[in-house]
Amino acid sequence: MRRTTDRRLFARYTASGLTAEVNGAVLTVKDISLGGMRLAGRVGTPSSRITFIIACVDGNGDVPITASGLVLRHGQTSTAIAFQGATLPLMKLVVRQASRHLGVDPYMVK
Repeated sequence: MRRTTDRRLFARYTASGLTAEVNGAVLTVKDISLGGMRLAGRVGTPSSRITFIIACVDGNGDVPITASGLVLRHGQTSTAIAFQGATLPLMKLVVRQASRHLGVDPYMVK
């Protein structure tokens, strides 16, 4: 059950084996949701648009996906990015990550 103080529109899931390449730098995806992701490392500046390639490095069959996002904020060692114009392949990747995190088949993720 979600807390009432949580303002997130989409649940956040721990990323498993995902990386994102931004401007030639390959960063680990710390967590991901249908709305965006958080990267280990700092890229871009808040309110800037970035293009990235998100890929699964653990061999689960996901192909690299090129997408874009809006840098929301920086933490001390992370960057929060909101997906912009999310595509079906990107959303499928997120659902597969959520299903791994929850231990259920992808079709069961809501």
